[in-house]
Amino acid sequence: MLRKPPNVQEWSMELENVSLMKNLLLYVPLEMSSPECPRLTTLLLSRCNITSIPEGFFKHMDARKVLGLSRNPIKNLSNSLSNCLMLRTL
Repeated sequence: MLRKPPNVQEWSMELENVSLMKNLLLYVPLEMSSPECPRLTTLLLSRCNITSIPEGFFKHMDARKVLGLSRNPIKNLSNSLSNCLMLRTL
């Protein structure tokens, strides 16, 4: 089980699909900057016990079509989520 998402340097520009589902102890640090993943179409973070997402986290994920956040006690969503023009499924 992951406790923190991969470091920004570990995210690849070539990534298209990422699933971090069911990492119940996952904590996304508020100071984490946006991973540069311009080809990322699917990001699944369901069942990770995430309470907040850092502002700007989605900034460099313009191709994202699917974002899975179900079963998380999220209290605040990043404003950068509204910039997801390709988003089809939340």
